[in-house]
Amino acid sequence: MNQELPVQEFVIVIIQDGDKFLFQLNQKWNDLSFVGGKLEPTDSSPLEAAYRECTEELNIERDTDYALSILGPGVYRDQKMSKRTGKTI
Repeated sequence: MNQELPVQEFVIVIIQDGDKFLFQLNQKWNDLSFVGGKLEPTDSSPLEAAYRECTEELNIERDTDYALSILGPGVYRDQKMSKRTGKTI
């Protein structure tokens, strides 16, 4: 049976500080996740939804210590260094 699912718009917020990324502990699933969620009817844009999600999930107010921007489409790679071996992976 091939049922079409309704399209849902959502945002994923990737917060990076140097070589560190911010994740949150998802209490419901007991795992780590990025901040994010569905666009609500009150959101004027995906960027506004991202700010709202940061306030709801991280309890930080907009434009206090951070500013968000839209990441364009593409493939993003980040070099990682193994702390154990000291080699780039």
